Amino acid sequence: MIDTIKDYFSYGSMRIPALLALPAIPMIVGEWTSLLPLVCHLASQRCESQIVGEIALRGRLYLSLFPRLGVLEGISRFLSNDSDFLDEASSKGGQGDTVYDVNWGSIFPCANGEASRLLIRLAALKAGKVVHFPDFVKADHCRQPTTGHPMSQKESFGIGSRQPTGRDSFKEKPGSPGTAPRFRRYQVLRVIRIRHNRRRQAARPWEKLLFGSLDYLLSLFFLPAVAIVTAIAGAYGTAVILSTSLLTRVICHILQLQVCRPPGYMSNNESGEACMLMAIHQNANVWNLFVGDRGAIDTILNKTMISFQSRGPRSLRFLAFWFRFAHILQLISMTYVAAQKGFDGIFLLVLMLTTWAIEWWGGSTELARKWLEEEERVIDAYSFRFTGRMPLLGTVQQLSSSDEASWLDPIVAKCPRRDLWLTCLAERRKGREIVDDILKTARESQGAPSTVAVNPQWLEMNVALASEGYSLVQRHISASQAPMV
Repeated sequence: MIDTIKDYFSYGSMRIPALLALPAIPMIVGEWTSLLPLVCHLASQRCESQIVGEIALRGRLYLSLFPRLGVLEGISRFLSNDSDFLDEASSKGGQGDTVYDVNWGSIFPCANGEASRLLIRLAALKAGKVVHFPDFVKADHCRQPTTGHPMSQKESFGIGSRQPTGRDSFKEKPGSPGTAPRFRRYQVLRVIRIRHNRRRQAARPWEKLLFGSLDYLLSLFFLPAVAIVTAIAGAYGTAVILSTSLLTRVICHILQLQVCRPPGYMSNNESGEACMLMAIHQNANVWNLFVGDRGAIDTILNKTMISFQSRGPRSLRFLAFWFRFAHILQLISMTYVAAQKGFDGIFLLVLMLTTWAIEWWGGSTELARKWLEEEERVIDAYSFRFTGRMPLLGTVQQLSSSDEASWLDPIVAKCPRRDLWLTCLAERRKGREIVDDILKTARESQGAPSTVAVNPQWLEMNVALASEGYSLVQRHISASQAPMV
């Protein structure tokens, strides 16, 4: 009975003897390894966006040793109807990311969700430590003190600098009578500057030779050899998966499937630099501000980056059919391994772990880095943590080269208070100190109806915080390079 069980888990449920004699394996190993690939190697909902993002940055179609279940079908859909597929994939990749063109006021969904995410991931690594914005700033950051002004030069503005009333009120802290700290909702602004790499790094011929040779050896020698070994060992499901991967590479090479860049790629059709803010929604905690080279930023956030080209329409249709057929073969093979068990499951698990190791070694940030090098671009990244959303948005508005404020409408509703706040920021950026007159107008409106009344202390505080935020960002950026605007 024991020998029968050992044979069952060595040769699988079909008990097909292999040409290569293999030792007996424990029951738990046969059951466990046969299920892991089917459970762990499934494509997620973001599979399509990952396909588009990786192809957009690589500039070519790349197939791993063992693609996740669903990747081949996604490529088939891409080849069949690239426009619709790109729209769906981009929206899934960015998870609905919205881009606000601060200079021009336009608002649109991110066109290359996954590719922009990979760039942001690289920028987050380069940004390093987050610079914390101070909770308090002096009043002279927003105006010049005048004689008899109710607020002296030593007075500070910030969260917690006044006693809130109404809905802003909080219970007093124990042991701190008469104090009521205001609620803080910290916001992170990640400034990503993309610029031309005038001192371009020397090309790495060894790197291109290494990766080119590895890909060539993988297609010509490694895949056929491993497929033959697994077939001799009785791991027929794994052998079919490897053979499918090999055939797919060969067919793509014969039919000359190429990834092309569309006309106008990386070109700038507007004057000046870009200033585009991106966030997952209007109430986000983390905001990414892209500034600098408008051609690169507009391409990554607002334009299509890739299209497929082959020998002709028939070749594309055949490739779409083949990728769908390869997906079906992969599905059948993986379910066969789960039912067969035995050494087939062990070989497939090893193949899956090898694929993961190769993908980890390549790294998602490596794709973004290599794309920047190929396009002769470089990024500088900085992270700042603000005490609230209004100081962050005010800083972004001052960093732009325009007074356009319609991009703020979905985030902060248009009202008299916002208009006065923007006017103060604009005058402050232009160097015209007329903020006191604006504050005087705000104080006079306190007795007016609530639709036009403006809290002067709120206005003065947020102008001061936004002005200090602008100075803080400029100081950190100019410490390492030229000013942004």
